[in-house]
This record gives sequence, structure tokens and C-alpha cells, in this order.
Amino acid sequence: MAFKRSAGKSEEKGKAAYPKGEGAVGKNLLAEVSYGWNDDARGLQLVTAIRNGIDFVGFESVASRTPLKDQDWAAILDTTLRTLLRYKKDNKTFAPKQTEKIIEIQQLMHYGEKVFGSLHSFHSWLLMENVALGGIVPKELLDTSVGLGMVKDSLGRIEHGVLA
Repeated sequence: MAFKRSAGKSEEKGKAAYPKGEGAVGKNLLAEVSYGWNDDARGLQLVTAIRNGIDFVGFESVASRTPLKDQDWAAILDTTLRTLLRYKKDNKTFAPKQTEKIIEIQQLMHYGEKVFGSLHSFHSWLLMENVALGGIVPKELLDTSVGLGMVKDSLGRIEHGVLA
């Protein structure tokens, strides 16, 4: 089933016009998005939010819950630090692919907090070499979907008591 685009007046400057609620992803939606939030009842809302993008203010609300530095975020979002700073200055809206990555990191933060019982403990784990991940620091895997999946799988094993 294809997602229908709106046509006409709502299309601006060559951007596809998707059904929009409030425009860019709002803080309320970001606060609600957790690891298990991809169920059928809310999946389309999440897809629409990703297509609409997240502005820098919304991004900052996610970034503040992570141990990631601006340079880390630039790598994760496949951009440069300079571009990231420009987004901040102009409160620009991130592209859908970048928004999706931001939301995936938000979901990971919620999941890690659930597994470890505190965000601080999860942050410590995220920044330490991990034997189950071949000695790699989990944070270093967040720039790819496969790496993010590996980190989630590792959290799942910890959650279920399978440490290796």
C-alpha cells in the first residue's frame, strides 16, 4: 500500500506534502515515544512524524537524555559538526532519515533506562567496551541500523539474563 501525497497548495519549495498534524515532530510526541512504541495503533502516527521531521529544539530534548557529544551526533546523522551548528542557529528541521535516527536513539534511551533501571547506569554501559559486542563500545555502533540493532539485541540479552 503506497502512502498518498497531498497535492497543490500545501507543497512548498519542492517538498512532498504529507498529511501533517502539527508540522515538525512535537515535544509531546518525543516524550511519548518509547522502545515498544512501534505498534500498529501508533505506527502511522510515528511514520507521519518522521516524514514531517524534527526541529533542532526537539532534537535537543532527545540529545540531552544521551551521553553523546555533538561530534557523535554528527556521525550518527551523517552530517558535519558545522552543519549541525547551523541547524541549531536556525532551528532547522531535520530530514526524514535523520529524524528517524533521532527517534531510534530516543527509543534506545528509553529501552536502556528500562533494562538498567536508570539512565545514568545505561549511559555508563553505552560508553564502556562490551565483551558481547566483540570489545566494541556500544556508542560506536549507533551510526548504522545494523549497529543499532546489535546494541538493542545486547540490551535484550541483558534484560533476559543472557549476558554473553
